[in-house]
Amino acid sequence: MLASKRFCDPAAPRWLTVLAAVVASIMLAACGGDYSGSLPPPGGGGGGGFTGSAYLGPITGGTASLFNVNPDGTNNGAAVETVTTTATGFTFTHSIAGPSRVCVGGGTYLDEATNATQTNTMTLCALVGGATTQVFITPMSSFVDEIVKAQLKLKTAPTAADFTAALAAANTLISSVFTVTKTVDAIQPSFNKTDATANVDAYKLGAVLGAYSQLVVDYLARCGGNRQEVLIALLKDIGDKVFDAKTINAAGGALTVQYTCGGTLVDLPVSAGSGDVITAFGEFALTTQGQAMDINGNATVLANVKGNIFAGPTAPPVNTTTPSQGLIAIDPQHNIGYVPVYTLDATGNGQIAVVDLNVGVASPVLKVISLPGTPTPIASNFSASNGRVYVLAATGTGAMKIHVINSAGNTLETSVDSTGLSFSGSFGGIIVDNGRNHVVVAGTNAIGLLDISTATPTWNAASVINVGGTDSFSLNPVTGIIFVSSDGTMSTIDSTVSPMVQTGYPASLGTTDGVAFDSSTNMMIITPEFQDLAYVINMNGFTAGTVAPTLSVTGTGQTTAPVGEGPGGQVAVNIASHQALVADEFGHNLRLVQMPGSALAAGTAATATNAFTVAGTILPQATINGTATQLGMRGDPNSVTMDAAHNMAYVLADTQPSYHGFGPTYNPLFLIRVPLAGATVGTPWTPAMNVIPMP
Repeated sequence: MLASKRFCDPAAPRWLTVLAAVVASIMLAACGGDYSGSLPPPGGGGGGGFTGSAYLGPITGGTASLFNVNPDGTNNGAAVETVTTTATGFTFTHSIAGPSRVCVGGGTYLDEATNATQTNTMTLCALVGGATTQVFITPMSSFVDEIVKAQLKLKTAPTAADFTAALAAANTLISSVFTVTKTVDAIQPSFNKTDATANVDAYKLGAVLGAYSQLVVDYLARCGGNRQEVLIALLKDIGDKVFDAKTINAAGGALTVQYTCGGTLVDLPVSAGSGDVITAFGEFALTTQGQAMDINGNATVLANVKGNIFAGPTAPPVNTTTPSQGLIAIDPQHNIGYVPVYTLDATGNGQIAVVDLNVGVASPVLKVISLPGTPTPIASNFSASNGRVYVLAATGTGAMKIHVINSAGNTLETSVDSTGLSFSGSFGGIIVDNGRNHVVVAGTNAIGLLDISTATPTWNAASVINVGGTDSFSLNPVTGIIFVSSDGTMSTIDSTVSPMVQTGYPASLGTTDGVAFDSSTNMMIITPEFQDLAYVINMNGFTAGTVAPTLSVTGTGQTTAPVGEGPGGQVAVNIASHQALVADEFGHNLRLVQMPGSALAAGTAATATNAFTVAGTILPQATINGTATQLGMRGDPNSVTMDAAHNMAYVLADTQPSYHGFGPTYNPLFLIRVPLAGATVGTPWTPAMNVIPMP
């Protein structure tokens, strides 16, 4: 049976419950019932009642309990009332007049991802601050509840005002993550595709429930045991308001969240509440229910939801740093890209285009921003922490500047000279390290740091160190290690110390170029030029100056002409799916490589079962003056950029499938969107790529 038939409104007529609540509130006021004390009034203070529903899928046969709540967020005594849930919800005879908690445990539900009946082993709650007639209990409402409880524990003697403030803040946070306009406990999830336009908030929460359902399936396959184990762990995780696999104690100290996997208590992966949910979103879209909801067809409706889950206010810091130096800055929360373009403005300044990355947009280029004093834009990177775009560009004499754009209005705020760096026509790049409040900036053969800890950024000239070349470099924001790869010369840089320390990497891996970390697992991939292979390297337990365990992963063996400096040479990693896109520098060949889905033990190499080539494809042709025209991908610096939140990759391409510089001579320029979902081993990969003309 389709979801639209299975999910119904609670049986009680809404007008009756509303009328009862109004009558109850009038009686309360008449009896001097204005609540201003330190303890809440009874939640069961009179008749009238209210209704609700509880969802993993709709929970039937569970026990719904109503509690009064103290100012410290704890329950004030035993349940005021308990009732049994049905597929259409539940009804309490008591009304809610003050701070209350409604919890549901036990029962069964029809799982969205598997379309099978499952047993509920967790307790879900909704916390409300005052009179209401209807409540919807979901994992999302439970996140609010857990945040309030954890935050109130930080106070010695919480007051009613503290409770109200904590609940309001938690509701605002969780509503913003899922981009809904009301508190999540006031929204009944919908699994009907028509609500993607008719009732958007409800549709969004239905899709999120589907993603959590798939997340449960994924973790169950990995760990076995209790079906809801990962969701139970996420309820602990969110107490500090961030899905970072940590929570807080009463003193505000960090506590690692653990869960049972394979019968053993282990640390919850940092990606569990963000990147893994995004991966589950994509998988759920392919299930029977996901297709009935048309998740993929409503990608634009869900784009900001995915962006906020992955890089929004509850995302771990690791998600807010793009680990490799792609030319294109991506704001995943708003699905906007910032693309350096070839054309100059009227006074000869370089420019960067602001591009709407939603699929199917008729006019994706929203604006073009001039970069004063710098005719050559080199690369850009986005900070999800402060909403700034950092654009690296070169002057006519090879000096370099960093332009800072405020994404709120897409206006240029300031430009900073990067003294000690220079540009000789190729290489370079820029990576924001949000956790350390600096930006890693590279010229052709030197790297330095821009301090962004204050409103006005400052260049740290003393931080500049020389390197053999910056053909490609990547940062692991967790460890602070920068890996530099330049035509076979490799080194690591420890950016956590001042001055930074560089150490040569003594492996012999050919003419290495593209390098990228999977910062969620501390795995790394390097792609040499002129070879159809890649190296997957385990950097866990890595010591500077040594060679980390390495696996050679061959390509598809089906490279087609024209081949640039590849068929490798460029690479970027999706830290949610743990897949890497290897791109042919100046050519048109692409291939997708699966990397290990979790961190490997130190000293252990990846194997062919957890690191392998999935499939290959080629760029589409561009239509220029009515003629289908061959394209080649930009390189030096590498242009392939990953949007993990939406499982998309982007590359810049022009009509010159051979080495060349970056400039107006090579117009027209195109932004190519490469969707990464759906590729499987042994099956031709024909992603629906989009060719987007740039100014």
